[in-house]
Amino acid sequence: LMYNDDTVFAHLTPPKDGLCRVHDLPIETLADIFVCVRNACLVDEIEHATPGWVSSLTHTCGRWRDVTLGCQELWAILPMHMSLAWQQAFIERSGNAAIEISLDFPSLDKYPAEITQHRTSTTLSMVRTQLWRTNVLWLLFNCNNSVDSHPDWPQLLVEPAPELRALKLDARDSRALELPE
Repeated sequence: LMYNDDTVFAHLTPPKDGLCRVHDLPIETLADIFVCVRNACLVDEIEHATPGWVSSLTHTCGRWRDVTLGCQELWAILPMHMSLAWQQAFIERSGNAAIEISLDFPSLDKYPAEITQHRTSTTLSMVRTQLWRTNVLWLLFNCNNSVDSHPDWPQLLVEPAPELRALKLDARDSRALELPE
């Protein structure tokens, strides 16, 4: 960890034996370290996988698990390639923290249409209920389908999003994405 302000570590007392143990770190410092670990692991292309940092931090020891589950900021970035169940877990665990959401609208030929439509509808409903605290929203479309394949997504553009600082609409291929009127 690199901090410009030495006062961050002012509350730490040097150990008597000169050794610094991770277990002796205050919860706040440990949480800061865990956020750095999460940030280093944000790019995870494995579809529907649990982000690697989650398993590493929650399965090391009981203290790390408690700190990880209690740190809302850790759960405030929803990676694109998570399952719906993990997206919902991240939303729940992030509490009221400002969140960053990345959504990948799947290709219709990848899964049966019913599954794709159910997942898309459920995800969009979840996002709509969280727009009040969303500060980054990234929508990635697979343009092998028509944008009409996901008719509910434009509803996100009419919902109030008072904390929104960045909106990114992207397409997997070079074809243009048309915005609704």
